[in-house]
Amino acid sequence: WRLKKVTLGGKKRGQLTEATIKKLQNYFRRAIVSCAPNMPLMKASVYATLFHCMSTDSKPQHHNCPDFEYSWCFYKRAKAMNKTPKSHKQMKTSLPAEIVEKILPVYQRLASDAMLSRCTSAQTQNTNESIHSCIWRISTKETFDSKKRQELEITAAVRVYNFGYVESMKMNSPNAVHNNSFTIAEKRDNRRAYQQKRKSSQQFKLERSSKKYKKLSNDKKSIKQEGPTYIP
Repeated sequence: WRLKKVTLGGKKRGQLTEATIKKLQNYFRRAIVSCAPNMPLMKASVYATLFHCMSTDSKPQHHNCPDFEYSWCFYKRAKAMNKTPKSHKQMKTSLPAEIVEKILPVYQRLASDAMLSRCTSAQTQNTNESIHSCIWRISTKETFDSKKRQELEITAAVRVYNFGYVESMKMNSPNAVHNNSFTIAEKRDNRRAYQQKRKSSQQFKLERSSKKYKKLSNDKKSIKQEGPTYIP
């Protein structure tokens, strides 16, 4: 389909707009978080979010959707309450079969056993800080270093990331545990622990999500006002 210059994006209903992609990402994340660590259930829930979006009145595909009164699936929720489901035309996120056919391989890779086995804890990849940021903080991109020096810097960064500043300094100088360097190291470790606790709190996640969607909304308004020449 790429050779035929078929595009998946666009403004009409059913196309992969930026808003639709964000929704699919959130659906995928919720499927992982709500079903972890049960891998078969995680996989079924991931596919349920995709096929739910491509369902129509003539061909509903809700076989993997949760089947109870408080289900997120309006179709299964209505069935569980012995009511007539609403029309699929009222769905906010709808995908035609042609679009699903193109993005299905992506879902198959993301929902493979190898990938899901790494998501059973349902945690973010870097809860505290990125290992890359620790490496670049010690070994900056602007400064040229030899291969041996880079290996030492990467080793030091990984050690700090895994064990903290105090334990790393004890490995280097086990006898000097009461000097000013260890006082600074303790403050750094305490700051890391505080940042980790703050960023893992529900309030911080809500604030971050609110800022993200507010920025997307403002960018959308700016693009609408200034046209496609606007760069966020």
